[in-house]
Amino acid sequence: MAADKTTNKKEQIIKTAMQLFAVKGSSSTSMQEIAELCGISKGSLYLVFKSKEELERSIYIYCFRMIRDPLQQEEQNSSRTPREKLRNQIEILLHHVYELREFFQRQFQELAGKGMTDAPDWLRKINGPLLKWSQNKLETLYGKEVLPYTGELFLLGHGMIHSYIFLLFNHESFVSIPRLANHLVDVLDIVVAGLHAGRPAPCSPP
Repeated sequence: MAADKTTNKKEQIIKTAMQLFAVKGSSSTSMQEIAELCGISKGSLYLVFKSKEELERSIYIYCFRMIRDPLQQEEQNSSRTPREKLRNQIEILLHHVYELREFFQRQFQELAGKGMTDAPDWLRKINGPLLKWSQNKLETLYGKEVLPYTGELFLLGHGMIHSYIFLLFNHESFVSIPRLANHLVDVLDIVVAGLHAGRPAPCSPP
């Protein structure tokens, strides 16, 4: 029970800090403000998170798991075809990014304001596993013939998802996330069919 209470307390602090960061930014938010909004003392907050930097890292881990867990659940769903799984995973990703858009937008603005143009280390580190996952996913969907082109297809899908996220962040009216997910998978089908038909030399290694 004590472990559950500690976990719930951590999650409450993380959610509260995210709310403040979304409005003010992390650099303009003090640990005192976070503690007051949580209804606890500053000392109690430091018993849970030893520093603001530790709290910020925990927020990013929380966001990552919030997106990763439903993606993994969809991957394990034996009633879906590989294509249905990919389409649903794209929708899940975009949906959660949209839910967290105010927090992410403020964080991106802060990074840009500090002159930080490079992605954080934790974000760069997931590129390798993400590429490997994409290769496996593409092979499952389209067969081994697609492997020489997985580099190009990864960049295409990655670029389209980035464009969709930009659209979701900046469009004044709501954009249909299911339609975006359908469109990306349809585009992949069309591109792969063209690659199979034309057999061009790949521009990047698999």
